[in-house]
Amino acid sequence: AAAELDTAGGYGPWADAAIRLRAEVGTADRDTALVVDRAYAHAELGPIAAEIGRDVVVLGPEAPTLVGWSASAPPLDHVRLSGVRPLALSERVHVNAVYVLGRLAAPQTYPGDLVSIARAQVDIDRISLGVMQLLQLGGDGAPGFSFWDFVLEHVRRRDPSASPSDSSNRRVGLDLAAHLDALGGMRITYQLMFEDLRHEIVSAVRYDADHVLGVQTRWLTVEWQRTGVRSYEHTPRLTGFTSGGRIVGDPLGPAAQAVLVAGRIAVRGCMAMPWAEVARLASDTYTFPDPGPVTRTGSGPAELRFRIGARGRVPLGEGLAIEPEVALEDVERAAFVPGARHVNALFRAALVWRPSTSASTIGGR
Repeated sequence: AAAELDTAGGYGPWADAAIRLRAEVGTADRDTALVVDRAYAHAELGPIAAEIGRDVVVLGPEAPTLVGWSASAPPLDHVRLSGVRPLALSERVHVNAVYVLGRLAAPQTYPGDLVSIARAQVDIDRISLGVMQLLQLGGDGAPGFSFWDFVLEHVRRRDPSASPSDSSNRRVGLDLAAHLDALGGMRITYQLMFEDLRHEIVSAVRYDADHVLGVQTRWLTVEWQRTGVRSYEHTPRLTGFTSGGRIVGDPLGPAAQAVLVAGRIAVRGCMAMPWAEVARLASDTYTFPDPGPVTRTGSGPAELRFRIGARGRVPLGEGLAIEPEVALEDVERAAFVPGARHVNALFRAALVWRPSTSASTIGGR
């Protein structure tokens, strides 16, 4: 069981701060834990927005699955700079960018690892194109960096040896989103994220990249995903791109494919969001010579996961609402063992109170 308390305040559109405290009962040590889940300050300085503190970071197109940095990762201790709003280059073209420098939570191969996240997006009419780079470096025991080394590491690797002296771990990618007003506001998104850079682009796209293709309407979402054979993994940083033991993108796992179908149903002020997913996780083996293409060296059994679930929101009045969630999963050939089967179930419910507060009470924010 857990309880959370959110509070926030600010002045006009220029500055605000927020804190979220969470109390958990029934943790691993059977004790009550009080944690600061979020605590940050945000300010707008002319065209620049700045934030410092602990907060959730979500970067990428509007889609259920994000393979760059998603809400799957815990809140990150970081500083962030971005544009307050997209900059108009012309009537049809707008651009924006965001830069985040944070500290990854343990466990990490090198305690205190830094993560540098840069993303830029250009909007042309109803089409958006984004590019992103995640850079993991630093930490106790990692090769030392001067400020200039840190800057240059964003555009080249000082040591790409994949040995203990390796200078960084990198993920780069792009995404595309298109709004189709002629089809009732349908939205199509595509994401491509590489696990580091390789000379053989065809081999990297086929084996060493994550792909997500999604189609969204107001009431229905269909999404296909395929992950690279070492997605979010890297040597010598055996923890890969994780923070607090959780993958920073989508936690499907490497060498996997999945199809998701989700709906939204509104009934008398309530909202129901049923979904179903089929996932296949492979255990094939590969080699990664550089230079040279990625090559499959062996095949193994595949694990299958069949998942169904639903989330909902039921208003109770006076700012109260109950938000239940239920899910059921059937795992065939669990852990790649023929004949092994697991059945997992989840039920969770949150009672949420959002008190009504006048704008003047919080300085108009």
